[in-house]
Amino acid sequence: MSYMKIATVVACVGGALLFLLTGCPPNAMHQLTLSVSPNGTGQIAVTPQRSAYLAGTEVTLEAIPADGWAFQNWIGSGLNTTANPTALRIFGDNTITAVFRLTGDTTIPDDGQPIVRDGRFDLGTDSPHWTKLSSSGRPIICNATSCGTFNGLGAATGSHWAWFGNEPDVAFESASLNQRIYVRDHDEAQLYFNVAVPAGQIPFLFRVFLGDVLLFELTEAAERAYSDYQYEVIDITGLARDANATLRFVYFNTGFGTPGSQSAVFIDNVTIQLF
Repeated sequence: MSYMKIATVVACVGGALLFLLTGCPPNAMHQLTLSVSPNGTGQIAVTPQRSAYLAGTEVTLEAIPADGWAFQNWIGSGLNTTANPTALRIFGDNTITAVFRLTGDTTIPDDGQPIVRDGRFDLGTDSPHWTKLSSSGRPIICNATSCGTFNGLGAATGSHWAWFGNEPDVAFESASLNQRIYVRDHDEAQLYFNVAVPAGQIPFLFRVFLGDVLLFELTEAAERAYSDYQYEVIDITGLARDANATLRFVYFNTGFGTPGSQSAVFIDNVTIQLF
């Protein structure tokens, strides 16, 4: 190998002179784009911190939550984990998001209770705060012991979650989960919840309402995008201002699948925050 070739290889490995020399591998430097969700709920520390990274470089990402928030999971190209800090080896341009969730119901009415009571379903199927209805009689509030899991997916956090969907031997299901809440006067208000669609083998419609206002909707087409929990943030500013309202999660099959097929929608960590 000639001296010039050796120098080029050294420069490519070092990375600092990559753009000053010819002979380096194409696309050797890559961008790392970081964001948090929801906005303003935390930040990401990256080590080492650079404007671009040589292919094969390993970086450490640490999600640092703001007060009142906790890290939930990473989402992005080449990374889907709950580990924090976590390591990422870069071989291409990466876009990574740190997802944070509320650590508690930080805005509470005068009686000292959260706006959405038992929003993590910790009280189980006998929770007095939720009104549950299933056309097939299946439990809606579940844990791994009472309902099992679906492809290893259960609660987003804790031990309980709400499961909407049909059993393999029952082709049709219609279900709802309701809670009457009081929302005091506010400048801004946000509804937060985790939602996943671990199965979409039968056409279905899943909707979230506050009163008669439709806030959110999913169909079986969301199975791929929601195969793991996603954290939804919905603006409810102006709704139920100094008034009672019913928060409703509604599911029903809109079609039929082959025998033994299933659809399922999971929700967890339901909270409302006022600002």
